[in-house]
Amino acid sequence: MIFEILITLVILLFTLYFYATFIPSLRTYFMVNKIHGPKGLPILGSALDINKLKYNEILEYFRSQTRKYPRVTLIWLLGVPMVFLDEPEDVAEVLGNVSNLDKGVEYIAIQPWLKEGLLLSTGEKWHSRRKLLTPTFHFRLLEENLQSMERHAQHLVNKLCSLGDKTIDIRDYIILCTLDVMCDTAMGIELGALDNPSLKYVKCVKSVGEVTIYRMQNLYLHRDWLFSLTSLGKQFKKDLAELHDFTTKIIRERKSERRNKVNKEENNQNDDFKPRKRKAFLDLLLEMDIEHKLTEADIREEVDTFLFEGHDTTAAAITFAIYLLGLHQDVQDKLIEEIDSIIPDKNEPITRQHLNDMKYMDQVVKESLRVYPSVPYISRLFTHDIKLKGGIVIPAGANVGVLPYIMHRKPEIYPEPEKFDPERFSPENISSRHPYAYIPFSAGPRNCIGQKFALMEIKVVLATLFKSVRVQSLTKREDVTVSPLLVLRSDVPLNIKVTPR
Repeated sequence: MIFEILITLVILLFTLYFYATFIPSLRTYFMVNKIHGPKGLPILGSALDINKLKYNEILEYFRSQTRKYPRVTLIWLLGVPMVFLDEPEDVAEVLGNVSNLDKGVEYIAIQPWLKEGLLLSTGEKWHSRRKLLTPTFHFRLLEENLQSMERHAQHLVNKLCSLGDKTIDIRDYIILCTLDVMCDTAMGIELGALDNPSLKYVKCVKSVGEVTIYRMQNLYLHRDWLFSLTSLGKQFKKDLAELHDFTTKIIRERKSERRNKVNKEENNQNDDFKPRKRKAFLDLLLEMDIEHKLTEADIREEVDTFLFEGHDTTAAAITFAIYLLGLHQDVQDKLIEEIDSIIPDKNEPITRQHLNDMKYMDQVVKESLRVYPSVPYISRLFTHDIKLKGGIVIPAGANVGVLPYIMHRKPEIYPEPEKFDPERFSPENISSRHPYAYIPFSAGPRNCIGQKFALMEIKVVLATLFKSVRVQSLTKREDVTVSPLLVLRSDVPLNIKVTPR
């Protein structure tokens, strides 16, 4: 009887293992184990060590392992062979490779939200969708949305100034502002998150993001059936339905508007019809609807992807840039001097030419993204072997990770890496570095399609802010710890004070 119970328990444990972990092929197992790294435990690998860490200790853990086992590092995690790279030449081989374009296993947690949007799609669907969407990020779309960005940025400035000399945790204000920008530019709606942070949609975006982070950090929850049994899984499903319903409703309303417009034009009753002057991302997708046979689900997953990638990552970039400028008054002085020289009239609308002329602004933004890259982690699940210099082979089946946060801090590339110094990105200093030594927007075929859009938004918000105010950061740099969540986040309030100029 006891023997039968033991056999049953063993079978259950093996069943759980096969359903809650990943099983690499024997070929992958033997080939990848030629790469050095911590031994870890059978099956679990280094999972127990990582599970003991706080979120803000994870990056330092990987940093210590890549130092101990330099260049190419193997860390097993619940059956996943995680291979980490930190040399620009190797990173170029991986991110520039056109054969290995599939996202890593960590992205499974985001799939219920973004489905097969551009961030997660693979193979022919990704190729065709990338080709289809690239024109939507043409400079004309950027130009049309610039004034919308500035309007929301000015609302942010007014909101901050209305608080007087109060201490402000800038994180919450920026993320609400960028959510307003993205709802406006992606869906063509006025969400009003900055004025109404308690909106149900805003709360659901935050909740889904937080639960997704937890699931990414706990790979055993990658199986949907297992995740759905947890209380977090049930809440996630409820909040996700709210987000998808919201986007679907906007899509259907916009489709109805378009049908009404066509009917008015056919009946010659459109004299008083005023077409939308600025097209949102959704409008462009709807224009592709008939020609490219995009379904409602196709459109929703791309709008959701644009909204997710656009508001959270950009918010992190703007937040850290403001914080760093508030710490370094000399850099802030120089930036304000440049802004004032290019836009002497504070009431003059910001143009693309203004932004192009702000060379020091460009250096400030790049250095801020070096120190605090919004996306701290990039990964690929290899479908083909790659041979690196020195005969190192990374086999198909390996999950290959690149950590910009760590690579941007290599003293061999960036002396005094913790120092905030925009001069690192002067033309002469850029020319002496490997192009893959700086990858805040990833690189290669799957680089961020919206990076020009994001950079424009970052610069518009900073220019609008510093046209009108000075910022002093109150949180000490040594007190700031960060966690590699969906985006890089500070674990402590980033407190500032704003003074009208």
